[in-house]
Amino acid sequence: MALTYRQTKGTALTIEELDANFQYFTGSHSITGSLTISGSVTSSLTLFNVPEYIDQSAAVAAGLTTGMVFRNENFLMIVTGSI
Repeated sequence: MALTYRQTKGTALTIEELDANFQYFTGSHSITGSLTISGSVTSSLTLFNVPEYIDQSAAVAAGLTTGMVFRNENFLMIVTGSI
């Protein structure tokens, strides 16, 4: 099911249409290909189990490999494989 837009429909959305729209913004979603974001994204994600390292070199020295995630204070980082 696709998102229903009020501007496209021309009238207010029904409760069912609203509920169906919100199903796209809950749970886990995978992205294949590229993702471009214009503007800002706000998240309340808590990163309890993501290890913290000062930089990629420290993460690699600790055993992380390409594609693994670590954090540097409040920044989420991905090991790229090249230092």
